Amino acid sequence: MPRQVPVRKGKLLISTGEVLDLRETTHINSWTSSDGSGYRRSGTSSSNTLKLALQETEGRERHIELGEELMVGVRTGNTVSAIWYIPEGKNEGPYLAASNHDTGERRFIRKDIAGKNAGCMWLFLVLGGLLLSTVGIGIIMLGVAIWLFIVEKKRQDEIYATIKSEMAQEEAIYNEAKGRSA
Repeated sequence: MPRQVPVRKGKLLISTGEVLDLRETTHINSWTSSDGSGYRRSGTSSSNTLKLALQETEGRERHIELGEELMVGVRTGNTVSAIWYIPEGKNEGPYLAASNHDTGERRFIRKDIAGKNAGCMWLFLVLGGLLLSTVGIGIIMLGVAIWLFIVEKKRQDEIYATIKSEMAQEEAIYNEAKGRSA
């Protein structure tokens, strides 16, 4: 069972285990478009994912899928931790950190894990801009948008500080179990 760490407006889940199996997958997206005059455009894009089967320390098997921004070098038998964020009222969320404890490689990403404040912020920003002609109301709404932005940024900064702290704790636990000093 992943360890749960409560954070503002959600929770972090942390899973650590031995890699039983791994698969790297490349997704290729091709597209073609035409403007009706015979001019055609086409292109391709690709992205990689790393699918891991982990044997958690409690014995349970967990499957995780990391995007290329979180892909750590890994092989069967390595011990890996992954951290993901679950917003309040949701059952799933994005992976935000991964670490291979055997190699010491860590990856963190700053995804937009915006809460309800973000939507309100944009609403006040747009309305404030539209109502700027009535100077008082426009300035108040722009002020509220800026305040909501600051509150949301502070919340996300706290979550990412917690992620880094928890990853360091997982690393210390692993090193202690292996009889190594951090």
